[in-house]
Amino acid sequence: LTIAMTHRTVKDVAEVVEKLDLGAVFDRVPLRRAAIGAVALITSLVVFGATNAAAMERWARAYISLDESYWERQTALVVQAVAQPGDVLREFTEFDDRFEYKHPRGTELTLVVDVPDSAKPDGTPWVVPQRVQVDVRQDDGSGNTAQLISQPFRYSISQVQQDLVIWVRGGDFVNRKPYRIKVVDQPRIDRMTLACQYPAYTKLNELAGDTDKPATKEVQGVETALPMETQFRFNAQTNKELVRVRIQTQPELFEVDINLDGATLTLTPPDAPRRQLKLPDEIGPALISGDRRSFWLPLAVVMQAEQELAKLDEDLRHIPVPADIGLRIYLEDTDQITSLEPARLTIRGVMDQPPQFENLALTGVGRSITRLAVVPIAGLVVDDY
Repeated sequence: LTIAMTHRTVKDVAEVVEKLDLGAVFDRVPLRRAAIGAVALITSLVVFGATNAAAMERWARAYISLDESYWERQTALVVQAVAQPGDVLREFTEFDDRFEYKHPRGTELTLVVDVPDSAKPDGTPWVVPQRVQVDVRQDDGSGNTAQLISQPFRYSISQVQQDLVIWVRGGDFVNRKPYRIKVVDQPRIDRMTLACQYPAYTKLNELAGDTDKPATKEVQGVETALPMETQFRFNAQTNKELVRVRIQTQPELFEVDINLDGATLTLTPPDAPRRQLKLPDEIGPALISGDRRSFWLPLAVVMQAEQELAKLDEDLRHIPVPADIGLRIYLEDTDQITSLEPARLTIRGVMDQPPQFENLALTGVGRSITRLAVVPIAGLVVDDY
C-alpha cells in the first residue's frame, strides 16, 4: 500500500507541474523596481564622478580602499616640545599608537604648534589656521582645553607631575594618534666619593692600610677639603643611565665634556685663548661606566694649577685644580633629559702648616740659675699629620 501511494503522489505532482503557470507564482515587480533603482544609483555615481572627480576619489579611498588618510587636508600642524635648558625644540617620538615625549617631573612644559615648512602634495603652501585648539587630559580624566589665536601657537603647563594626553585641532587638521607626555625623573647624583692618593708627608694612605691603594673618602654636602698635592679620582653614582656629562669650573678654568665615545677637555683660562684636548683613549671612553649609572674624573689639587693647566698635553693622567675650586656638573640621560640645575662640589686645598708648640714651660729649675746651667723645657709639639 505504501509503494502504491508513493507512485500515485509522484504522478499527481508531475501532472500539476506541467500545468503550473510560473508567472502566477513569481511577482517580478519588486525585481524590476530594484533593477531600476540600481541603474539610477549607478548612473548618479557615474555622473557624480564625472563632475567631481576629487570627491569621487576621496569616496573610493575611504570606502573601497579603506585608506587611513583619504582627505586632502588644507592644514597640517606639527607639535614640538621646548626642552630646557636652552629652549631646545624636541620632536615627539612616533610609535604605532602614539607620539611620545619624555618630560622632567615637576617642571614647566611648553608646546609649540606650527605649520610645517614643506608644501602640500600639490605644491601649494599649507593653510595657517586662525586658531588652534589644544585639549589636555590627565590619566585620571581631568584636564582642560585652550584656544590659541597667535602664531607661533604656544601652550605652557606649569609643574607637570603626571602623564598627559594631548589632542590638537586647527583648520581641517586633527591628530589621528595622541601626543603623550610621559613624566620621568630628572638625572641626579645620588653619591659622590673621592679615591685619594694623598701626598707622602701626610701618612694618610698608611693610616688607611695601604700606601699603594687610594683611600676612599665620602663626600658629605657640597664641600670637601683635601691636603695640597693630593691626586684623586672623583666618582659619582646617578639615579638614571647617562649619555653625557659636562663639568665646568668656577672660577672658569676648564670644561670637561664626557660622552659614550670619549671625553674632551677644553681649557678656558681668563687671559689666554681657549684650547681643546682629547683625553687619552685609555681614560676617555671609560669615564662613564658600562651600566651608565656612574662616572669618574681624575683630578689633582696642586699649588700652581693654572701653570700646570697651561702645560697640559693629551698624555695627561690628572687634571690639576687650584686650592679653592667649584665644580658644576650637568647630566644628560637616555631619556634626553638634561639636569636643569647642576650638581655642585667645592674642593678646598689645605696647605701644610708648620708644627706648633703648645704649653711650653720651664721645668725643674728655680728663679735663679748659674751661668752654665742647662734649662729643661717641656711642652707639646702638634702637627697637622
